[in-house]
Amino acid sequence: MEVKDKTKVVLQVTPERALTDEQVAIQLTGSEPGSIITIIATTTDDTGQKFESQATFEADELGEVDLVKQKPIEGTYAEADAMGLFWSMEPVQRVNTGFTKHSAVPQTVYLTAYEERKALAHAKVERCFYLDDVTSIEVDVRELVGQLYLPKTKTNCPGVIIVGGSDAAVHEQAAALLASNGYAALALAYYAAEGLPKGIQRIPLEYVETALQWLGEQDQVNKEKLGIVGFSRGSELALLAGTVFPQLKAIIAVAPSALMFSGNKNLQMINEPAWTYKGVELPYFLPKSSPREFFRFLGNWLTAKPISNLSGAYAALNDKEKVNQTIIPVEKIQGKMMFICGEDDQLQPAIHFSKMLTDRLREHGDQREPCFVSYKDAGHFSAFPAALPYLPTTRSITNRGKMTMTFGGTAKGSAKAAEHSFREVLLFLKKTFESES
Repeated sequence: MEVKDKTKVVLQVTPERALTDEQVAIQLTGSEPGSIITIIATTTDDTGQKFESQATFEADELGEVDLVKQKPIEGTYAEADAMGLFWSMEPVQRVNTGFTKHSAVPQTVYLTAYEERKALAHAKVERCFYLDDVTSIEVDVRELVGQLYLPKTKTNCPGVIIVGGSDAAVHEQAAALLASNGYAALALAYYAAEGLPKGIQRIPLEYVETALQWLGEQDQVNKEKLGIVGFSRGSELALLAGTVFPQLKAIIAVAPSALMFSGNKNLQMINEPAWTYKGVELPYFLPKSSPREFFRFLGNWLTAKPISNLSGAYAALNDKEKVNQTIIPVEKIQGKMMFICGEDDQLQPAIHFSKMLTDRLREHGDQREPCFVSYKDAGHFSAFPAALPYLPTTRSITNRGKMTMTFGGTAKGSAKAAEHSFREVLLFLKKTFESES
């Protein structure tokens, strides 16, 4: 029988380098049976913002702790979960809260095991969005701005464009992870980058058409298998592109809008169109805040209560005439559609919008059933591409004036949505492009 060296405590993570959607095993050995062990995980994002999680365990009769099997006594997550220390991370500073890492640079997570505040062992793990089998190309041609990720050895790849929302995120992480699963994925900026409009203002749909043409010209890409994923305001762009560009076979709208909303600059709605096509400004919906909503906002601000945009969004929809003028004509889309929503989205009524779009199809005699996926306890930033498997999600933002804007969702619910929605997107894309073969 092997005798363990009780003087040597080892914290081991397997594998030490892997894609972020892969689970790892975390085990501690060599401690005294019954020892109370706390494991703390830390990392930073591109801005230097620090994130941290922790969980406390009682070592078993062999002096071991296995995070796959053991439930924490206490910590930032509650159930036995191999990845609990990853998705339950929270910002250390409660200002400008949010996991703001947008590039595809590998994320290093540092783990330390403590007993009564004494550090016993250390480990680190590198979480990657792509490995050596994927290449990255900066796109700066034909006025396009973005980053393309391609599988190095695969040919005839389906091509997918990803566009973000009013936070101006360019979802390189998501594109890299798609490329790691066999897709040519283009994380496309359409504003707030050099050479592009400063805000979501008069964005020509032809910009997406140019991106589709360029993507289809790449040697490894099958130009007959093209799709687009749009998040939040980007869902408008994705759906509108689908109405005029039949080469789009797959259109995925995440935290979707059903309407063409007004322009947006510096996170504020402005009285300008967001989109144009063939030089014509598309109609737009500019929500107007009622006195009741203004005083609700002010009251929440003064009492430091998290502010939700949901009631104001529903109130604005009472303008039925304007809604009918600005609803996206999804009946013109020839490709297959997918809607992904968090059921606790506090920024906009994404589930209601998804239903509006489905009803619109029925009203025009279109019996297609868009793929619809929703998640309980998940908010606006809970699903792919805004959230990725086993990474913490953005559930609120707090500015230096102590005003908190909530986007909804719990840490656990959002984590489930992030992991499951990525799998659902892969499945939808696979089925859609296989049907085009």
